[in-house]
Amino acid sequence: MATEPHLKIVIQPIGRVVQAGSEFRCKVFIKSEEDVDIRSIEASLYCIEGIKEKKELKRIVHWRETKLLAQEGIIRKDHPLAFKIEFQIPDNALPSAEGLRAHVHWCVETTVEDASGRVGVQRMPITVYNVPKSFEGRVFTEILDSINAQVRIKPIIARGTYTGGELTLYATKDIELAGIKVELVTLEETWNSRRTLEVLFKRTFRISDDKALKSGGTEKCDFNIPILPEIPPSYNGKHSRIRSYLILILERRGVDDYQILVPLWIF
Repeated sequence: MATEPHLKIVIQPIGRVVQAGSEFRCKVFIKSEEDVDIRSIEASLYCIEGIKEKKELKRIVHWRETKLLAQEGIIRKDHPLAFKIEFQIPDNALPSAEGLRAHVHWCVETTVEDASGRVGVQRMPITVYNVPKSFEGRVFTEILDSINAQVRIKPIIARGTYTGGELTLYATKDIELAGIKVELVTLEETWNSRRTLEVLFKRTFRISDDKALKSGGTEKCDFNIPILPEIPPSYNGKHSRIRSYLILILERRGVDDYQILVPLWIF
């Protein structure tokens, strides 16, 4: 943020997390400590992608819309101006990304230029998310050699909330489990100059101790996993993608564990 000392610009968003294809709305308040002749007041919403190539960060502006709010007027001392602004975000908008190599930032900006050419600027970041249709399902089924597993979960989740789910096990043979764990993992895959895979976040939660299931028996286990604010949002880009998964691990003694992979879309 950079602004002239005599100006105070405040951007008040009506929600800072916005889905692609929807409308972003905000209010802008401009106050001056002195009477100021202005040339123009503009508001912009834009999307910038940073692509890391070798040691350089290349910046690409993917989308920008600017609205003229006022021109050739006066901001009176102690008489602030107020504007309501709306921007329509495209259906195919690139979502926000905060990975090691993927950097996509959306920002709303207000610019005030006075008659002498001095400029006051205020910026505020927002988050734009775009959920693929493949994440609309809520039930995931895995058929294993001794057990069938079904996971019911809402796979589209906001950061700073919880994802609650239900694991149902149908035993096809007698089986003993040493416990059940859930791993929340976020990965970043890039394929620019070479293909790489990085772990951005990983945390493990134990949701059940040992269990013995008889053939034909059923066992249900509820879980509630925190989606922390520091987890990077999911992202599909031209050069990289960021994906999160829940890995439900059925621990077995002396043999390989069963694993059930559930894809998530975090925003």
